Amino acid sequence: CDHWNNALKPAMKLTVPEERLNLIYKHAILGCLQHVVQNPDLPWRDPLQTLPLTMVWPWEAADMAIPMISAGLHKEYELCMRYFTLRQVRVGPYSADEAPVTDPVFVKLVGVAAPQRPDGDLQSVKGAYIGFNPFWMCDTGSVLSMMAAYYRYTQDNDWLNKNVPSILAAWDFIQNARSQSRIVNDQGEKVDHYGLMPKGRVHDNCGGWGYFYTFTDSITWRGMADMSAAFALANRPEAERMQADAEEYRQNVLAVIDKVQFVDPDTGLLFIPNTVYYRQGPEQRGGLWAADGPIILFSTGLLAASDPRFDAMVEYTRQTSGHLMGLSFSMGGNVWYPHINESVRFMNYLQRGEFEKALLTFYSNLVYGFSHNTFQFVERVDIFNEDFAPLQPNASGNARYISMLRRMVIDEQELGKLWLLRGCPRRWFAPGQEIAVTDAPTLFGKMAVRTKAEGQTITVDIDAPDREVPEAINLVMRHPEKKQWTSVAVNGKEVQVKDELIVLTKPTGHYTVVCK
Repeated sequence: CDHWNNALKPAMKLTVPEERLNLIYKHAILGCLQHVVQNPDLPWRDPLQTLPLTMVWPWEAADMAIPMISAGLHKEYELCMRYFTLRQVRVGPYSADEAPVTDPVFVKLVGVAAPQRPDGDLQSVKGAYIGFNPFWMCDTGSVLSMMAAYYRYTQDNDWLNKNVPSILAAWDFIQNARSQSRIVNDQGEKVDHYGLMPKGRVHDNCGGWGYFYTFTDSITWRGMADMSAAFALANRPEAERMQADAEEYRQNVLAVIDKVQFVDPDTGLLFIPNTVYYRQGPEQRGGLWAADGPIILFSTGLLAASDPRFDAMVEYTRQTSGHLMGLSFSMGGNVWYPHINESVRFMNYLQRGEFEKALLTFYSNLVYGFSHNTFQFVERVDIFNEDFAPLQPNASGNARYISMLRRMVIDEQELGKLWLLRGCPRRWFAPGQEIAVTDAPTLFGKMAVRTKAEGQTITVDIDAPDREVPEAINLVMRHPEKKQWTSVAVNGKEVQVKDELIVLTKPTGHYTVVCK
């Protein structure tokens, strides 16, 4: 117990009125740390996805690392990032130089002794980041997002300067790969896949190469956008060029979406296919539209949460494969993947102000998505067979839960702003209830927020971030009975409240908010 309690010490401290959620939060963190494995002969830690498989999927590793970094575990994941930088193809000192993987588990999964390189139609792979799995085309972008998160939360300039050569080599790999698709036809028009990554594997279930722009390119773009923001924050001279490259990439992907989206004849809904050259519905050979389709465009922020195409995607899913208590990703029959899409839908619903939908998604994810006796998330479930819960503990599933729970109390979706308590159920503000969040890292530094409800009054104490001043803190105070507040005072001064929102402009220091 002492060992694991010590492991929790660097993490954000979180206490909410539901003790089970507090336990799951701690167990999810410890479950992720179990997957950060030190090989005594190598100068890094392997960010494994699920034990006992010794395999690393960079997309899943990023989905584990970024929430853990945002919860204060950045030191542990700096060691994981070395797994990618030191093995960087033809750049890192431990580069295997594309030597075939002969591990029997890998060969059984892939079918061949595959080379260690991105699995795509690439003229050069120098600078690519790779894992140890069927190598996806989005791997390098995923690692860039992970590394950018590390810098943006820590602002460790020594670390960034040390890793600049590796980052720029990865950047060159992406730009060189994209240059292969900068093609015009005989009429001088750009081809539909102009500026995208070359054809390649989208994920384990690929079955064939394709231009999976919704997954490969939106994730790669996100890595470039995040890293260019990190370089701008560090005042690096390369930042302006990198921001221009990322924006040009974004425009390329948006242009593809405009070209390939169409109205589905069966549902009458606007449909976004998952590949460039495909217009026949969700059964794309080699793809998996529910997981690698437009949901990823929303997870990366390439399409905004408010975009009406989100509603079309949700309704299309409902009509074609159904929803399960707010969950949306069925592999057919009774098998569901609870956590892969639900953190995205939860995030979007919060930002759209669809509070009840967000909570339904969150709690359904808990009901169906994890082992109720070990508090560990699983990859998928059979809703009629409680013993079917493979690949647990599931590291990225645990971290996606951490991300959702953190967003309930501290949400950084909007540039320059912090949302506090936006995802908290009304019952958490009932008399006698308390919420406490301390040692909470944000992009602006560490902060804290505490609530205490007594009688007809709720008091909120906020310690604003200690490093930089955000544009605003948006505090959402939900009356437990959906009534209007009689009065709200901030540091003793009465303020106006609209739609349960209290805005603290350019906040510094300590605030006491009293709602009566």
